Amino acid sequence: PPWSCAPIGNDLTCQYPPVTLNPGEFVQLDVTVRLPANVLPGTVNCVRIDPTADSTPDINPTNDSVCIPVPVALP
Repeated sequence: PPWSCAPIGNDLTCQYPPVTLNPGEFVQLDVTVRLPANVLPGTVNCVRIDPTADSTPDINPTNDSVCIPVPVALP
């Protein structure tokens, strides 16, 4: 796929070539990560979409990021 991803510290930054999506369309990215054994309860996984400067203005920027809890089972 045309995704380009690189780790930067604790973050994974991915880029996709410019694309215009109609309402309801999407571009999918699946990422598998291995967390350290000492990950703590309360850890979250976050994603943020940053439109390019030359893209059409986002009419709803409030849906450009989300964080979900990472299930952690303590031994």
